[in-house]
Amino acid sequence: VAMDLRRDFGPWFAHLAYIRPHPPLVAPAPWNRLIDPAALPLPDRGAPDHPFVAAWHSRPSNGSLYHGHDGDNRGMSDALTRDLTAVYLGLAAEVDHHLGRILDWLDRTGQAGHTLVVLTADHGEMLGAKYMWGKETVFDPAFHVPLVLRVPGTAGGTRVTEITESTDVAPTILDWIGRKAPPAMDGASLLPFTSGETPPGWRDAAFAEADFGHPRKPTRFTEHLGLTEHQATAAILRERRWRYVHFGGGLPPLLFDLEADPHETTDLAQDPACAAEVSRLRAKLIDRMTERRDRRLTGLAQ
Repeated sequence: VAMDLRRDFGPWFAHLAYIRPHPPLVAPAPWNRLIDPAALPLPDRGAPDHPFVAAWHSRPSNGSLYHGHDGDNRGMSDALTRDLTAVYLGLAAEVDHHLGRILDWLDRTGQAGHTLVVLTADHGEMLGAKYMWGKETVFDPAFHVPLVLRVPGTAGGTRVTEITESTDVAPTILDWIGRKAPPAMDGASLLPFTSGETPPGWRDAAFAEADFGHPRKPTRFTEHLGLTEHQATAAILRERRWRYVHFGGGLPPLLFDLEADPHETTDLAQDPACAAEVSRLRAKLIDRMTERRDRRLTGLAQ
């Protein structure tokens, strides 16, 4: 691809996906020794007493986390937790190194000044928090991902504190090339933020959905909770302070005060003092789900 681009600097688009950091957590030198495990803090392992947490730990999981792992996350030692985290961070640094090669190439070939660069990830990583690893959960570390834009002609080094979503990436790219996002596409362009402007009516909460079923085989969630494939689901609304998780199948919701409890250890959904927040967030979640219905065949007129 690079050689083709050198011959012809016409319009082009590249989607570059790195699989790492990803289990099994194995890193080549020097990245496997870049981070000192002893210098790393341990994750917060506190978890709310909730059926979802019990289902998560109901049978061994993450067998591919590293070679030889028996899937017993709660039996993992502090030393092994730090070692695995160090390897994960080393893999992240390796990706950073190779991204640097791409950016250097754009500079050398004179394309940096007219190339939009978007850096993000498809999901986060628990890294042992609540004795969980991976992404198959409802807690914030699995959903909180980086998003970095390099837009030619704008001032760099600006940190945006507004709430954004992965669905904003495609509308941003379309806006950059002068195209409008179709009505069925969720999200909105982030380009105004790169020039110091906040779009009017910008969202104050992020929305996410998770599916814990499987079409061909039972999962630990469907088995332990007695749910069908389509009931083993969750919808999540995250504001700056509050994070609300609504489950399918009649499971009780989760509510976290991120200001007082950033590691999501205490569930407030059943606290009478928070009943109004649960009601407000549930209604807001329903509104959001209603607004994002498939619009491919709506909004049409002759």
